[in-house]
Amino acid sequence: ELDQIRTVLAGDIDGNGAINEYDKQCIRDYVNGYSTLEGCYYIAADVDDNLVVDLNDLNKIDDYIRGEIESLN
Repeated sequence: ELDQIRTVLAGDIDGNGAINEYDKQCIRDYVNGYSTLEGCYYIAADVDDNLVVDLNDLNKIDDYIRGEIESLN
């Protein structure tokens, strides 16, 4: 059996290599209770690294997409 290693880009919820409105919508849906996030998707959504996906993460991704901050680190 082979083990898998995944690289997770903070904010890139769908794993396509870009952080965009779709990723923001995924976090919004999760925060509002409309969807779930698990595993690497949850890790990608937790952009402030506090082990909780919440409005702070959503706001930070929004700031990044609008160009108000240069990185999510």
